[in-house]
Parts: sequence; structure tokens; C-alpha cells
Amino acid sequence: MPISVLSTLSLGMAVDFAIHFVGRFQQHYTNEPDLEKALRWTAARPAKGIMRNATLFATAFSVMVLAPLTPYITVGLFIVSMMLLSAAMTLVGLPALIGIFQRHLALSLTKEKAP
Repeated sequence: MPISVLSTLSLGMAVDFAIHFVGRFQQHYTNEPDLEKALRWTAARPAKGIMRNATLFATAFSVMVLAPLTPYITVGLFIVSMMLLSAAMTLVGLPALIGIFQRHLALSLTKEKAP
């Protein structure tokens, strides 16, 4: 039961990381439509906040690994791994997906700018 609740919370954090990353990327890309520059800018600035947030949560929950009860250890390891994996996928996987689907992304962004 606790793992199902924690997986939902972890999924929420992962989605939050992705929304923040894509939102800031889209904001920069609309002002300057160069894919590489926008990805570099997003990886340099908003990515720091995402990594800090994930590291903070992972560090805070890593204390649970020292608990004497197995459920606490399981929860601690699960949250630590999910925070680090979701941050890594946001910062590595999401830019790769943006690069792969850049034509579709560019079309959708230019349609939004048109009156």
C-alpha cells in the first residue's frame, strides 16, 4: 500500500520536473527559435533547480535507509531512486525527445505565435 502511494507522489514530482523544463524551454525557444541554444539555456538554468530539488528530496529521504524497520528502508530507497531517476530522465531523456521531435515542436510553436 505505501509503495502505491509513493509511486503516485514520485510520478507527480517527475511530471512537475518535466513541466518546468518544457515550459522554460518553450519560453526561451519562442523568443529565439534556435533549438540548440534553447536546449543549452534550459540545461544551464532551469536544470539547476530541478537537480537541486531532486537532490534535496533524495538526501532527505535517504535518512530512512538507516531505520531499523524494513518498510522504512524500502520507502527510503524507493523515493531516493525515483527522485534521481526522474531528474535524470528530465535532464537527459527530455532534451533527446525534443531533438527527435523538433519538427513537430517547431510547427506547434510557430502556430502559437501566429495571430
